[in-house]
Amino acid sequence: MKKQHPSPLWAESINLWLDSLKAAGYSPNTIGTRRCQMSALSRALEGDPRDVEGDDLLAHFAAKDWKPETRKGAKNACVSYFRWLKASGRSEADPSEFLPTVKRPEPHPRPCPDVVILAALRKATDGERLMLRLGAECGLRRFEIAKVHSRDVMRDLVGWSLVVVGKGDKQRIVPIGDDLALLIRSANGYLFPGRWSGHVESSYVGRHLSDLFLSSK
Repeated sequence: MKKQHPSPLWAESINLWLDSLKAAGYSPNTIGTRRCQMSALSRALEGDPRDVEGDDLLAHFAAKDWKPETRKGAKNACVSYFRWLKASGRSEADPSEFLPTVKRPEPHPRPCPDVVILAALRKATDGERLMLRLGAECGLRRFEIAKVHSRDVMRDLVGWSLVVVGKGDKQRIVPIGDDLALLIRSANGYLFPGRWSGHVESSYVGRHLSDLFLSSK
């Protein structure tokens, strides 16, 4: 994600706030997103962040035609920053207290038809086939698929399971078949290693799966 620069009067406090997120163990992706969100807010409001009032934030959020997830993320960043600003003694008030709860629509599952999945499997490379199976058989999201590691496979009383690390580093256990377990364990590291180190980005997984599904419909 491209680094965004905040308004000059906000820059020092935003950087210190981001340092507090690093100290709390937030991931680099989350910190990068929060940087962009608060930099955008600082450029929109300008002035001194200590002079921001609840009405200013309400007007800013009301003017945005955002999707619920985007609105929720921007609000979370705003609340975190202004709470920190008050808690650290840099401001006497927290204007984010006046922001309303973001209403989220009920999600509607859109399972991919089996015929499309089967068609995609026939066209997939070995790596793409693993991505498809992790998504279709195990219910993993693309960012979860990207960071599957051989150490995540464990033996249980009835066979094999995969430890999936989701958002906020929350873990869940997903049962997997013997053949899939063997394929993941044989990677001896990340199932989808990055070009230089670590694992691939979630966008890499998403791009491959999107291309497969589009060509299979």
